[in-house]
Amino acid sequence: MVNSALSLFASKDKALPQPVYGEQQHKLEYKEPPFVLIKSNSALKDFAEQYTIDGRPRYDLESFLKAVKEVVTNKLQSHRQTKVKMILKCMMKQTNIATGEETIVEAVFHSGVEINLEGSDVNDIYDGMVEKVLDNLSNFQRR
Repeated sequence: MVNSALSLFASKDKALPQPVYGEQQHKLEYKEPPFVLIKSNSALKDFAEQYTIDGRPRYDLESFLKAVKEVVTNKLQSHRQTKVKMILKCMMKQTNIATGEETIVEAVFHSGVEINLEGSDVNDIYDGMVEKVLDNLSNFQRR
């Protein structure tokens, strides 16, 4: 049974915020807002929880996972004695080798269930989940 599920959904339909103009410098500065974990679902009187991080344009799968690491590990740090699983959803281009036809599909990549105990290193837990997700991505790309 999964006590907490960390889900990362990479969607390309989110608009980027407007650039911030410095009053004194007169040059364009862009400050990207931080990624935020949003509690999206819970079940069994909050025994099982799901959190979502929305994706942004200009992020591929690996750079997205790198960018959200701090947010996810902070949540893991505050949710000890739980089982966690990462689910990453993203849009992928798939090419039919026989016809050359390209289609866009929603791909879902899961990590294994990890146990987050008091003495566990949350960075190791996150890295293990990412490794499994990237392994599943590699299998998807070979199809």
